[in-house]
Amino acid sequence: FEKRRGKFFTGNIQYTYSVAKGNRSDPWEGYRNGENPLTMPKREVLQDYDRTHDFSTQLTFRVPKGYGVPIGSYKLFQNTMSNITFVGISGAPYTPILANEQAGPQNSERMPAYYTVNLAVRKYIDLFGSSRLVLGFVCTNLFNRMNELYVYPRTGTADNPGGKDEGYILDGILSTSYYDRPWYYDDQRSLDFFIEV
Repeated sequence: FEKRRGKFFTGNIQYTYSVAKGNRSDPWEGYRNGENPLTMPKREVLQDYDRTHDFSTQLTFRVPKGYGVPIGSYKLFQNTMSNITFVGISGAPYTPILANEQAGPQNSERMPAYYTVNLAVRKYIDLFGSSRLVLGFVCTNLFNRMNELYVYPRTGTADNPGGKDEGYILDGILSTSYYDRPWYYDDQRSLDFFIEV
């Protein structure tokens, strides 16, 4: 759904439902697992890249010239544009490792869902001739959500390896930093300021 040609508001909402199934996510998977006792499925299973639900919405709010909050003869916030985007996606499937240290059914568990909000604000200032100055900032991951991109298969989380690996830490054999993997998470909040002419 999309709202266009609004003087102050425009926006859209998108939703996709899809299921990705097959007997392997990668055609080389069977070759690489040749020495692994993991049996290739004889039926369709969810693929590594399956994202069943994919939702996004975007709202743009404009304050045209001559509008805004009046302060004397000046209109505060006139010639500005704000844009906010929300994205929500199902977590990817993964194959769990069970309590007996055996692999569970292929891609039978899901990582946590992915959510993020981004914000962009621009202020337009007319200069000489047809030129204009744009001041603005873009904030990605506004609420600084820790979105997990990869997880440990024993726990389904990105910060706890679980099982014997957790035991190595508790016994002092390995440091907790051994399992610190920041790339298991998406980027944290970032704020970029910019000037354009």
